[in-house]
Amino acid sequence: VMYSGEVMERGTATDIFSEPSNPYTMGLQNSFHNIESPDDPLVSIPGTAPDASDPPTWCPFASRCPFATADCEVDPDLRRAPGSLDHVSRCHYVDDVEQLRTWSADPTQWSEEGAVDDSHFEPSSDPLIEVEELRKYFDTDQGLLDRLRRVEPTPVRAVDDVSFEINQGEMFGIVGESGCGKSTLGRLLLKLIAETDGSIRFDGTDLTGLSRADEGEFRSDAQIIFQDPFESLNPRLTVRQTLMEPLSLLGESRRYAERVDRVKEMLEEVGLSPAEEYLNRFPDQMSGGELQRVAIARALIVEPSFILADEPVSMLDVSIRANIINLLRKLRLDRDLTYGVISHDISLIRNLCDRTGVMYLGEFVELGDTANVVDDPKHPYTRALVKSVPTPDPTTTRESADIRGETASARNPPSGCRFHTRCPEIIPPDDYEFEQQRYRELMDLRVDIDSGSLRPEFVRRRSEEAENDDPVEHLKSERFGGGFQDAEAEEIVDEALESFVDGDIERASERLRSAFTSPCERRTPKLQHAGDDDRLVACHLYDD
Repeated sequence: VMYSGEVMERGTATDIFSEPSNPYTMGLQNSFHNIESPDDPLVSIPGTAPDASDPPTWCPFASRCPFATADCEVDPDLRRAPGSLDHVSRCHYVDDVEQLRTWSADPTQWSEEGAVDDSHFEPSSDPLIEVEELRKYFDTDQGLLDRLRRVEPTPVRAVDDVSFEINQGEMFGIVGESGCGKSTLGRLLLKLIAETDGSIRFDGTDLTGLSRADEGEFRSDAQIIFQDPFESLNPRLTVRQTLMEPLSLLGESRRYAERVDRVKEMLEEVGLSPAEEYLNRFPDQMSGGELQRVAIARALIVEPSFILADEPVSMLDVSIRANIINLLRKLRLDRDLTYGVISHDISLIRNLCDRTGVMYLGEFVELGDTANVVDDPKHPYTRALVKSVPTPDPTTTRESADIRGETASARNPPSGCRFHTRCPEIIPPDDYEFEQQRYRELMDLRVDIDSGSLRPEFVRRRSEEAENDDPVEHLKSERFGGGFQDAEAEEIVDEALESFVDGDIERASERLRSAFTSPCERRTPKLQHAGDDDRLVACHLYDD
C-alpha cells in the first residue's frame, strides 16, 4: 500500500484486507463501497496528499491521520505487523493496531460530522421526470450506397422503447455494461440530443419542441456532472471563469462583484475552502477530487432541481470517491436535489440510489427499488452484474457471473429477449428435455455458427491435430460438457454437425434453429411485476 511515494504497508492480500495495520490502509477500506455490506457508511479520508515536489520529512500521512501525535513528526520505519512474517507497516503505533482498528471503524474519528446519513430521507412520490416509449436511433438516413442498392438503412438502436419516472428528491440509478445505451439515455434526458420517438416531460412540461427561451430555462433546471473532470473543464479557464461562465450563458443579471461572491459561496459549499485560494487556479493546479468538486459547483451555480451524474466517480481514487459520494448525498439533503446517476458499477448504485433501472442493449430489463434489485435480483442479467462485482476480501469466495460472449450489436439486436444470446437461464423448447447448462452450450454453438466465428475447416483441422477420425465427435467433446438427456435431441445435433463439418453451414444452422428455438427468441418480453415488491422485470421466466 503506497502513499506519497512511500510504502505504508506490505504483506499478503489476506494480511492487508483482513488485518490492516496502517491508518492509511484502514482509511482506504472505509472509503470502499462493498456490495456484501451495502448499507455500511462510506467514510472519506480528510485532506489531500502532500505535494510530491516538497514531501514532508515526517510520516507522510500524519497531516491526514486522525490518530497522529507528536511522535509522528519523525518518519517511522517499516515495522513488523500482525499476520504473516512479511507483514510490515510504516507506523509508530503498530503495537496498538487493535485499538487503531476500533477507532478507524468510527466515522466521527475521521471527521466531525462523520459519514453523511441520508437513510431517513424520503423522496416524493410526485414525478419530476416522466419518460414514455423513448427511442433514439442513430444512422437512420440512407447513404449513397444504400440508395443505389435500394436498401433501407439499418439504424443503431441505442435507446429503444424505454419508459420510467424519476420522482422529486430521488436518486435514480441507470446501470449496465458499456454500450448498453445508458449515457445516450442521459443525454436525451438533458435534451443534448433529440429523440427519435417518444416523450420526456420535466416537471409537467413536454420537452419536445421547446422554444429557445424555454430551453434556456430548462438548462437552469437540469445540469450534468461529467465522468472525467480532467476533460470536462477548460484548461485555459480559471476556477472563477469556469463557474461564472454558466451564469453569463444563461442570462444572469447580477453585477460582476455579486457573481464573484456567488462563486465563492459555491466553492465553500462543495468543500473547496477557503474559496479565495481556488479562484485563480487553473485545472492543472488541482487534484482530481478538487476538479470534480469544481465540476459539481459549476452544475450547482445555476440552482438546478435535477442533476445527471454520468459516472461521477469512476475516474477518481477510492478515497476521493467517498468524498464525492458523500458530497452528492449532502447536497441532496441541503438543496432537495433530484439525481440521475449513470454507472457501470452496480455496487456504487446500490450504495447511492433509491431506485434503479438496469439497461441492456437499449432496453430496461429490471426496474425498481435499488435494495430489492441488487440484493434479490430477478433478471438473469442483473444477477450476472451483481456476481461480477469484486469484494475487498480475499478470504471470501463468491459465485462467478456465468455469462459468455460479447453484447450483440445494437444495429442488429437479437430477436425476442436481447439477452438470450448470453443468458445462462435461457428457456429450452418444450419438445425436448435439456439440462440447463447443456442447452446454453447448444445455444452458444448456434450463435457461433450463425456469426461465422466457427468454421468447418477449423473443426476438421483441430480434429486431425487431436488424431480424432470423427470431427463431429471431436466438436461435440469441445462444445459440450456432457451427454444429452434426450436421445432425439442428440440425434438432431449430430445430424446438424455432420452437415456443418461437410461445409453445409446453412443447412446446419437451419436444422438447429428449427428444432431448438427458445421461447426467449420468439417474443420480446415486456416489463412486468415479479414477486411481492413493486419491481418490474422483462423476462419470460416470469410469464404467467
